[in-house]
Amino acid sequence: MIGERIKRSQLKEMVANANIQFRDKCEVLFSELDSFNIPLLVFSAGLGDTLLEVFRQFSAVRPNLHVVSNRLVFDEAGVAVSHSHPFVHSYNKGKSPEQLAAVESFIVGRSNIILAGDSQGDPKMADSLPHTHHVLKIGFLNHDVKDRLDLYMDIYDIVLSGDCDMTVVNAVVQTVLHPPPYSLVSQ
Repeated sequence: MIGERIKRSQLKEMVANANIQFRDKCEVLFSELDSFNIPLLVFSAGLGDTLLEVFRQFSAVRPNLHVVSNRLVFDEAGVAVSHSHPFVHSYNKGKSPEQLAAVESFIVGRSNIILAGDSQGDPKMADSLPHTHHVLKIGFLNHDVKDRLDLYMDIYDIVLSGDCDMTVVNAVVQTVLHPPPYSLVSQ
């Protein structure tokens, strides 16, 4: 994009013309997290400018959303001339001091995380977050299921294969936010 001298104004059109979509039932997750003021932190090795535009076009930008990703640096004419540093890739998401500083205010007083990822490096994203005590790692294994299932079973707590929706993630969130009543049975 830098070599092509992409303009900030072109990002909206690029996203609108791309075949980009959220997994089914993401909106349910976004809404529930927002209604309970639970941070939705998105760590991405992709381009945050594009990712935020996707959220905008799907009307999914909410106050609890924070994207930590690579960003384009634009000159005064709105032309991409560089990218942010340090460069975020699959194995350093959530690890640099800059990334941690960017999310610190969102996670103060929170020690539980539901981490959803789709790469081998994603399960490590929460390792550097301070005061994290419990992390449930949900992996989306989108392709090469036969070849990668054992690996994903080793690095994630739950593995969802194929192009599945967010039903399982939503069920976990619902169970945490609205726990079923428990009764003690006397013997």
